Amino acid sequence: LMGDKVLARLKAQPETQRIPVVVISADATRSKIDKLLAAGAHSYLTKPFNIKELLHTVDTLLEEVRMHKDDNPSF
Repeated sequence: LMGDKVLARLKAQPETQRIPVVVISADATRSKIDKLLAAGAHSYLTKPFNIKELLHTVDTLLEEVRMHKDDNPSF
């Protein structure tokens, strides 16, 4: 499946809709990035990507999840 279809499936299911999604793609066009972010992706990295950038992105998203859990236990 293409990334946009996987993202749509994740966001359509109650069990997975709150999972932060980082899209990694070779398509760096602004329209593609905007489309995926509007569809629920939390971040977008273009290939080739820097592993430090990916780790920083994941750390940031995990911290956001931790903060939301403190504010909202159902998150």
